Amino acid sequence: MEYKSFEPETDLEKENLKSMGITELFYTIQGEGKNIGQPSVFVRTGGCTLSCSYCDTKYSSRPNYKSIIKISNMDDSLEVVNKIVEIGTEGDRNVKSCVFTGGEPLQTHHIDNLSTMVGSLWGSYNIKSVFETTMITEPKSVLFKNKNVWSETIDIWDKLTRFIQVSPKDGVVQFCISPKLDISCYRADVTLTDIFIFYRPNIDCEICEETDNLMTFKIVYYPEIENEILQFVDEFYNYPNLRNSIYIMPYTKFPYSRDEFHESCLTTVDFCKKHSLNYSPREHIYLYDLKKGV
Repeated sequence: MEYKSFEPETDLEKENLKSMGITELFYTIQGEGKNIGQPSVFVRTGGCTLSCSYCDTKYSSRPNYKSIIKISNMDDSLEVVNKIVEIGTEGDRNVKSCVFTGGEPLQTHHIDNLSTMVGSLWGSYNIKSVFETTMITEPKSVLFKNKNVWSETIDIWDKLTRFIQVSPKDGVVQFCISPKLDISCYRADVTLTDIFIFYRPNIDCEICEETDNLMTFKIVYYPEIENEILQFVDEFYNYPNLRNSIYIMPYTKFPYSRDEFHESCLTTVDFCKKHSLNYSPREHIYLYDLKKGV
C-alpha cells in the first residue's frame, strides 16, 4: 500500500502546523454517541492525523485547510472561549457543553492551547469539554510503537486539566474516541495488528473502566470492516462498562444521497441487532444532510 504523506508541502500546510486553526464555530445539538440530543457549542479544528476516504468534513481535515480563527497563544485561546460563551448564552441559551471536533482536535501541537480553553470553560463558566477524537495525536507510526490509547487518554487528560482541580469521574473532560479499523485511513506505515494493539485493553484501562464519564467509543460501520468491528468489540469482553460504551454508526457514502444514507442506517441497525451492539444514529446528517454550521 502507498501511504499518504504527512509532511507539509505548501506554505499554508506548514503554517497550519504552527498554530491551532478553527474552521467552524457553531451551536447545535450533539448528533451522535452517548450525548446525542444535547445542545452544545461545536469547535471544529483544522487538520487531521488520518485521511479517511469517507470523511464528511474534508474541508477541515485536509492539511491545506482554511481557518476562520488562528490560535497561537493563551490570549488567542481565551478570545475563543469568549466566543464560545457568547454563542452558548445568546438569547435564552444556557449551554454547558463544548464539543471539540475536527479533523483531529487533539493533535500534539494543539494541547497547550486546549488546556487553556478547557481550564477557562470549566473554571469560569462550568462548561464541560468533549473531544471527538481517534487519540491518534501524531500521524507517524512511532505513536503505535510507544503508546496505547489508555495511557494516551490518561496523559492527555492530565495535560488538559492542569489549570483546574477535577477528577476523571467528574466528566468535566470527556473523550468520544472513534477508532478507524481500516488501514487505508492511516498516513503512517501501520498494520491492522498495530491498530488493535493500540486500542486493546490493558492495565491502564482499569481506571477508564471505573470512570463512566471519561470515555466512550464510536465506530463507523460498513460491511468491508464488519469482522474488524467484531474483533474490536470482543477485546472488551472482560470490561463490560467499556464494552457498553461502544456505539456503532452508519457510514456516509459519497457522493452523498439521502436515500443511500437511509439505507446505510438500516444496514447498520441490522448489524447492531444481530450482534447486540449499541446503535447510534447520526441525527445531524439525517436532519441537515451535510450542511455546515448546523
